[in-house]
Amino acid sequence: MKRSILILGAMWCLLALAAVAPVSAKDKWTSVRSKNFVLVGNASEKEMRKVATRLEQFRDVFTRLLKKTNFSSATPTTVVVFKDHDSYSKIGPPNTTGYFQAADDMNYIALSTLNDSVNDPFKTIFHEFVHFLVKNNVQDMPLWFNEGLAEYYSTMEIRDGDRKVMLGRVISPHVFELRERKLIPLQTLFTIDHTSSYYNESNKQSLFYAESWALVHYLLLNTERQPQLGRFLNLILTGMAPEKAFPVAFGTDPSTLEKELREYVKRDNYPMQVATFEQKLEFDLEMQATPLSEAEGEFYLGDLLVHSGYLQEAEKHLQKSLALDPDLALANASYGMLEMRREHYAEARRYLERAIAANS
Repeated sequence: MKRSILILGAMWCLLALAAVAPVSAKDKWTSVRSKNFVLVGNASEKEMRKVATRLEQFRDVFTRLLKKTNFSSATPTTVVVFKDHDSYSKIGPPNTTGYFQAADDMNYIALSTLNDSVNDPFKTIFHEFVHFLVKNNVQDMPLWFNEGLAEYYSTMEIRDGDRKVMLGRVISPHVFELRERKLIPLQTLFTIDHTSSYYNESNKQSLFYAESWALVHYLLLNTERQPQLGRFLNLILTGMAPEKAFPVAFGTDPSTLEKELREYVKRDNYPMQVATFEQKLEFDLEMQATPLSEAEGEFYLGDLLVHSGYLQEAEKHLQKSLALDPDLALANASYGMLEMRREHYAEARRYLERAIAANS
């Protein structure tokens, strides 16, 4: 799938023209393909299978609990799994253990296998993956719901032999915000978008995320409000504006719901949602593992950096990839895309033609 996407992209760019430390030779790079993800990295195959299982479990749970939406996507997702935090830190943003990079042609997830109670890489990845899945269905989902739902699902845990799912675990920084600060009026919360100060200023943003999480938590776990929330989302899916869908779905006004939320927050007791499935959430039998060359490892690092916008660092990896294997179609295509971003069209054309020739 990824090979076809990149080569088709190379062909498209040609028509439009008529666009860090190296991998250690001691590193063994592997690819693990699961039902919905392609994983590559210098982590062990065992660790990569664990990561693939966790991601497949999350996707499966999310889609099962929101049955009426279509979460399939033509955009493939590649997961780069680093064997340790030192390897990851040479590529990933500072003070992180994982991140999600979305693009039109390819989504990337990058993470290290480091996983402790303080720096769980999956929390950020689950949060961003919810945004990706939601975006496939609704372009204009209200920001409070989009962020609140992503925070709610970011704490997902699988227990009891991969049969029991726990959702809605307390997020301590959010609870602290809600205890110490006055809530944003819901009339204001419902109008916050990506240009709002509540989204862009750190002091306000922390309260926005906390309250959005608490509101989604309440709506999902309240027996009366949960079906109304489903109705609200279905109305938005049909194209109704959120401000018009709200009274139709909830049968009340924001001020009434705001009182309920204040009481919920005041009680300071956030139960967890538990879903138990008859069958284990198992995916390992569907996975296939293959070794990767050093050139392919360098390509994946370079392509990840191209999609993340770090072109100078990406170029180093792509140059080494092509030095090791000049005919590697994926690396030529990625280098062509890099040159397109720089508006170096003659160079881009040269690499894209090589990619097409190598693939023919």
